[in-house]
Amino acid sequence: MARFFSGIPQTEKILGFGREPGQSVSSGGRYPYAVWGVAWSPDGRHIVSNRYDKYTFMWDTQSRKIIHQLPPQDQPNGVAYSPDGQFVATSNDAGTVQVWDAQGKLVRVLTGHTDAGWAYPIMWSPDASLLATARAYGLVQLWEVQNGQELATIQGHNSGIFTGSWSPSGTIIATGSDDATVRLWGVTQ
Repeated sequence: MARFFSGIPQTEKILGFGREPGQSVSSGGRYPYAVWGVAWSPDGRHIVSNRYDKYTFMWDTQSRKIIHQLPPQDQPNGVAYSPDGQFVATSNDAGTVQVWDAQGKLVRVLTGHTDAGWAYPIMWSPDASLLATARAYGLVQLWEVQNGQELATIQGHNSGIFTGSWSPSGTIIATGSDDATVRLWGVTQ
């Protein structure tokens, strides 16, 4: 049985999410400052988070301060650090996926099939060479990170995909959808 521990202060403001960086928010509703995505860097030294008000922050976990604020984007959704810690990917309601370097500089924008609705889950391959994203209308996309080329699109779910994960072997992607299914997708390189 999993247990919670009290080694971390149980406060409303762990890393300072709020109206402005460093300010806490009231608990009077989830908008406009709701946090949609959060991810740890592989070394545990940083966290990236985004909020409904279009802001994405990179935090230092020791100082609990923002080290980079990414330019606002259309309603951010998912965030994910690459397994090597060199990149962060963000997705949004416009259906695009942005790849940023660890210093918060935009490296690439992935834009294929924006007509398939918002993009939410972002899944890095274990070797960080591929990125899978999923969309509002059940589409899964596979991208080569180095050049931004879309390698494949798969339609299997018939509703929005809100979660996904890449297997440790790098050969299977699992996705979960509003259609009440989990689907497994084989990946070959």
